[in-house]
Parts: sequence; structure tokens; C-alpha cells
Amino acid sequence: MARNAEKAMTALARWRRMKMEEERGPIARRPALASECNDLRRAERWRMDVIREIARKIAQIQNPGLGEFKIRDLNDEINKLLKTKYHWEVRICELGGPDYKRIAPKMLDREGREVPGNRGYKYFGAAKDLPGIRELFEKPDAEEMKTKKRQVLHRLDASYYGYLDEDDGVILPLEKEQEMEAIAKAVQDWKDQKESPFDTFGEEEGIHLYEDSFDTTIEPEEYLSGEGPSAPVESQDTNKRTYEGLIPQVEVPMQKDIEEALLNRKKKELLEKYASEALLQQCLEARTLMGIVLFAATYATVFPDYFTRITFDLEQNADNFFAQHWSSMSVSSSPSLTTTELWKRAITPNADWSQKDDLLDAIYWLKQLVSALLGVLWGTLPLRGALAIAIYFLVCSCISHLYVTSFQRVDEEWIGGLAEVIKEGFSTAFATFLVVWILLVHLTHVDFPDVIGSWAVWPLLESLDKRLKGKNFKWVFFLQPTTRIDVKRLRDVLQTYDENDAHFLGHALKDDGPTIVHHFYREAKPLLYPNYRAGFALSRAAFLNLVSYLKNDWAPKTPFTIDAQFELALIAQSIGLELTDTTSFCTSFMRPDCVTQHYRKVGSCTASDVDFKDVIFAVRTWHQNHDTRVKVLKDTWAKGKELRLYFFSDVEDPTIPTVKLKTKNTKAGHCAKTMEILSFFEQYGREKSAFTWLVLTDDDTLLNAGNLLKLLECFDSSMPIHLGQRYGFNFNKHGTSGYDYITFGGGSVFSSSAIGNFVSACKCPKDDSPDDMFLGSCASVANVDLVHSSLFHQNRPYDYNDELLEKDSTVSFHSFWAMDPIKAYHTYLVTESTANDTVNEHENESDESIIIPLSKGGSTAEHDVEL
Repeated sequence: MARNAEKAMTALARWRRMKMEEERGPIARRPALASECNDLRRAERWRMDVIREIARKIAQIQNPGLGEFKIRDLNDEINKLLKTKYHWEVRICELGGPDYKRIAPKMLDREGREVPGNRGYKYFGAAKDLPGIRELFEKPDAEEMKTKKRQVLHRLDASYYGYLDEDDGVILPLEKEQEMEAIAKAVQDWKDQKESPFDTFGEEEGIHLYEDSFDTTIEPEEYLSGEGPSAPVESQDTNKRTYEGLIPQVEVPMQKDIEEALLNRKKKELLEKYASEALLQQCLEARTLMGIVLFAATYATVFPDYFTRITFDLEQNADNFFAQHWSSMSVSSSPSLTTTELWKRAITPNADWSQKDDLLDAIYWLKQLVSALLGVLWGTLPLRGALAIAIYFLVCSCISHLYVTSFQRVDEEWIGGLAEVIKEGFSTAFATFLVVWILLVHLTHVDFPDVIGSWAVWPLLESLDKRLKGKNFKWVFFLQPTTRIDVKRLRDVLQTYDENDAHFLGHALKDDGPTIVHHFYREAKPLLYPNYRAGFALSRAAFLNLVSYLKNDWAPKTPFTIDAQFELALIAQSIGLELTDTTSFCTSFMRPDCVTQHYRKVGSCTASDVDFKDVIFAVRTWHQNHDTRVKVLKDTWAKGKELRLYFFSDVEDPTIPTVKLKTKNTKAGHCAKTMEILSFFEQYGREKSAFTWLVLTDDDTLLNAGNLLKLLECFDSSMPIHLGQRYGFNFNKHGTSGYDYITFGGGSVFSSSAIGNFVSACKCPKDDSPDDMFLGSCASVANVDLVHSSLFHQNRPYDYNDELLEKDSTVSFHSFWAMDPIKAYHTYLVTESTANDTVNEHENESDESIIIPLSKGGSTAEHDVEL
């Protein structure tokens, strides 16, 4: 009876548990991908679920009796769960939750020390004692060696014997004390010997004495200062006791001192020959008139590196620093003629000059006018340095000579000869040249060709500091090749700040929220970072503080360099240096107080003529994206019939159509897939049809093909070029390591010669190696130039500040995540002018024509393209 009752109770318990589960509903399962969860509370729950599972498995792995294979499996599962936990923490941060990566407890080893970094494979519990793993955690035993006396003596250095350098703070004070005692003793001996006993010494001994030059009126203080005569000392000739004048110790000049002395003497000779006190005064007045008094110690650095084989207007922009009016007009008066009468007579041929001073005044004003015209002309060419000065002297002298002898028909000897004509008005013009020379411009690809990652700025600072060592600069101004600048307005802006205080000036940008471009940076106060296109300035104090911090305390937190302007502001924030938003640093001259302007003229290159028949578009995809991403591309930029378009996939699909690759599809990297595509087109160009450019994109890349063609017109396709958005990897603070690479997400362009170089010189280490980073590291071996363009974008348009997006010239965006790609395409890549150009260009084609502009023209390339 009891047994039946127990069975009934057991059945009843099972029935009640079943009813409770039915009322509670189905148990929710944790999503395989954290990105599929859009509820913050659920994300928090799944994170805790992962943590509990990690804790449970860590408790299990502590048992060494599980066996080697079970322990290895448990350790693998724990590492996978740690990665899953990290993905949930990133997703929680994206949904507006706390950043657990910053506030979570640290992971400690068995000795209580924090485990450095979050990457790499970790071992837990009994896994640390597995064969082959135990050796990784063992510390080498300290070797006990019996040190011999001879070895101890051999290891003694200069500090033991006291032979340190003089700057150790000990030797110099002792030497000074002994020197003062010796001087005092010498003075006392001199006092005792300058009386009559000294005078009769030679007679008593019968010794010949050199005639001395002692002056009894000299005081000991003069003797100590080195201004008095020397005291007699005993001659080194032992056979004949004689006394000579005491030779004072003279400091022997170093080679550097001799060079400086020769340079100063040469400067003095030139000033005595060409200048005078009036010249120096006029030089000071000219500087004041030019408005560059404080700018006299300002240095400018133009970055990033430039594609030197192509002629750009941008290089002229930098040289315009040297052409800010190479003349200044100073007032001159004539004792006999008014200013109006002087000008009337000056422009009249063969005028009556009763006084030679009036004619000299006319020559003076003529030279000022010529100087102003030549200053503008020199800046337009540009022309600078010694050649500019020589040509200026020659032109001014010839014009003055012809004006006197041919236009006015006056004998030069009457006014003092040709020398007087040349000398008249020379000082003011020469003073203006001195003003121009106080500005110095550095071009990174010319002055710092060996600095790796100079475009990121912080790897450049140490080398720039060495270049500026010993120079009395006040400001360092950084600008891009497309930045135009008003020097006078810049001087006015910098004059309002004290260069001895740390100032970081620029056109401030900030993010509306965490973005992948800035590594999901999230703080209570948004970080202000400069817009490089408007330029930015560092005061002397700020520049030196940054250099000191980089040299001594700073180490990069990530090996990747993505957005240089944001990362520089992040480094400056570490030393308490925050960006000051300077409204006069503009991206266009929209206001009268703007100092800078970012200038880009779209579709104005004539380096080559590019048409759609010269360009091949290749899209990388796989079979699961054929009905999703590929469909979006065919509804946007890839629907144009004039495009030479190829889709490469892991299967053959005639509806698209696709080209089947032999390489198996990988979840990441795609190095083998990319190299197979490049090999395909290298053979295609040799055997089937020639082409000029290859555009390689992903199946989630949005393009404006028309803007891309305009950009390609700026380059010579016969050169080995790889074009796209540039990232950096493994830069260091000395600028001596790392490499650039063109990221593939936003699309990348290969010239036909670059494809051949890559295929012949580069072999993938693994099939799933990162393709873009591999080609970047191999570019120098393959002799391929990596060219950056800010018109390519590795991420979505919503991941960038609106001021950085140039809608009229943008080439690409990447990723369809959390956005409507068709809407984004028409919003950020298709403009009204684009649509109008398309209608005019393809008015006879069907409605399926791609919406892109095809207009061409202009003469200069103004794109932000760098090497």
C-alpha cells in the first residue's frame, strides 16, 4: 500500500511540475550573437548567465583527476565563454548600459598580479600543469655563482674610483674651491713680490730677468678678474732661473664655437657692407607694417606625405608662406616737390629734374612698386631663397638703370653713378626680405621622409623636436596640403594667446555618441578633437609637454591608428591639454574672420582621361548574401549597364552572375580569396582585355562610381598605385616601426601595374590572414605606392562627424549594419547635381542607368590624396 502511495505522489509531483512549466512558458535561449539582442535588460541577463557558466567551469577545471583531454576541452570552453562575455559587454555598452570593461574586477594570476591585456589564450586551474604548459609558467631558477675576487675587481666601474663626469655635481664645486684658494695665494704672493725685494732679486743673484710690465696701481680685484697683468713664475729652464709673466689659463674653443664665431663674423661683415642703423630700424618698421611680429618665431608643418610624382596646387599653397608681400612702402619726402608733383614728373618721359634728390625719390618709389609686384609674382610661381634674392636685385637694378637712362634720359653720373641708383631704396626692400625669411615651412615627405606614420602626427613629434632644437620658436602650426591660410589673420589670432602657456588651438569636433571609428570611446564629457582640414596650432609649451610625455611616459593602447585627429586629442588629454575651439579656423572662408580654408575642387584633374571602359569593378561575396547584400548593390550603384562588373563567390550563380573561386570561404581574413582575384585579373589583362584600374569592394560597400572616376583622373595609371582609405599598424613614438595599409571595407583601387607587382611578390602566410594588412606590409617589397584619400570611408556615414563628410565628392561607405543602405546611398552618395548630370549624360539610356555624374574638366588636382 505504501509503495503505491509513493508512486502516486511521484506522479503527482511530475504533473504539478509540468503544469508550472506550461504556465511559465518556454525557457528563453541565449542568442548565438550578441548583436541580435536589442533589449538592455536581456543583454544584462545573458551576460550574467555567461559569467555563471564561466564560474562553474572554472570550478570544474580545478580537479586534476579529470584527465588531460577533459581539462583541455574545459579550458577551451572557458576561453570561448570569455570572448562571448566580451561581446555581450560591448553590446551592453552599445545599448546605453555600463561599460563593464572599465569597471569590472581585474583578472589576477596565482601570485595576485593583474593579468596584462585581454587578448590571447588563457589557462586556468589544472590546465596550467598540463605537459607543455607547465614550462610556460615556471620561472627560471637563479643561477648561484661563486664570484671570484678577480671578477669583482673586473666589474668595478668609474663610480667606485670616483672618475665620473664633471657634471655629477661633486667635482666642479671642489675644483672651484681649490681654484679660489690658488688665486688668493697667487694674489698674496704678487703683493709680497711687487715691492723692492722683487726689484733687487736679479741683482743679488746675478740672474738676467725679463723686463716685466707690473703696474703698482693695479688692485687685486683686477688681478682676480683676469684684467690685470700676470704674476711672475719660475721658468721651466732648470739651468737658468728666470721669471716670465704668468700665463693665464685660456679656455680652448670647441669646433661648434669656432663655427658659430665664423658665422657671426660673416653676418657682421654682410651687415656692415649692406646694412646700416637706418636699415635695422626700417626692418623693424617693416615687420610691424607686415603684421608678422609674433609670427617671427612660428613654424608650420604640412602633412601628410604627398604623392610627389603628380603636380598639385597644394605644394604652391605651402610656398605661399614665402610670398607675403616682399616689400613695404615707407614714406619719403622731397624738400622741393610735393608728392603729387613728384608722381606727375616721375611718370612723364624726359622730365625736367632740377635737383637730383627729386629723381632719387622717384627711383625709390619705383623700387617699392617693383618690389611689391615681384613679391606677389614670387609667391605665385613660387620662387624663394637665394635665387629669389638674386633675381630681385637683378630686376630692380635693370629697371632703375633703364628708367634713368632711357625713360628720363638723365646722365647717371649726375646723380652719383650706377652705384647710387642701385643703392637707392635698397634697405627697405632688403628689410622686407628679412621679414619673409622668419617663416619656416616643413613638408613631411621632404623633411621627414624616414618617419613612419607622420600623417598620424604623434610619431612625427620627436623628429620635429630634434629639428627645432635650439630655435626660438613660439608656435607650431600643422596643416594639410588642401589647407589655405591667411598669414596676417593667423598672426592676429595667435597674438591673443601666451605661447609660454600650454595651448592647443583648432576647429573642434565631437561625437554624438560611441562610434567604432573611435573605439567606442565613451565618457561623461565628449572629447573635443581638431579638424585637420582647418589646421591646428600648438604653443611652444604645449609642443614641448607633448614631446616630453611621448618620450617618457606614454605607450600606445592599441596597435591600430585609424583617426589621427581623435587619437592626438586623446594623447593631449592625458597631460591635461584640452583643445580650445577656435572659430576662426574654418573649413571654408564663409566669414571675414576666417584664418584657414579647406579647398577641394572636385573633378578638376587632367593627369589622365578615365572612362568606364578603363575600369573593372570586382565585388567579393558568398552564397548566403546573394539574395540580401548583392540585391542592394544591384538596386543602387551596381545597376549601370556600362559598368564592367564581376561578382566573385564560393558558388556559381547564373542569376547574378558570379565567378566561382577555388579558394574556400573563410570567416575572416580573406587573404587567399583576394590574391586569387588579383591573379585572375592579372591573367585577364594579359590574355583577354586590357584595363587601367581595378576597383575591389565588399558586398556591403556603397559607391559613387562617377566621383571615383573623377578621382582616378588625378593619377597616372602606368604607375603601381594602391588607392583607398589609409590605416596604420604598430606605429611607435619614434616613427621607426609599423606600416600603412589600405583598408578594404570602403573599397580599394589597384592600377594594372600594381596588380602584377602584388601577384609576383606577395604570398599569403595563411588563407585567413587579413588581406588588407598583408598587402600593406608587402607594398614596399612589391614597389607599390599606397595612396590615401579621405573620400573613401571604412564605416557607415553615421559613424563620422557631419563636417567630415564631403557629399559632392564622397566615393564610398561600408557596412549595412543597423541602417537602411538604400536610403543612406541616396542621402550621402547621390546629390541633386549628381542626378541632373546623370540625366544629361544618359538621356538616351533606360531608367536602369546608374545614378552617377560623368562630367570632367579643369586643370589642377585639389583632392586630399597623399602618399
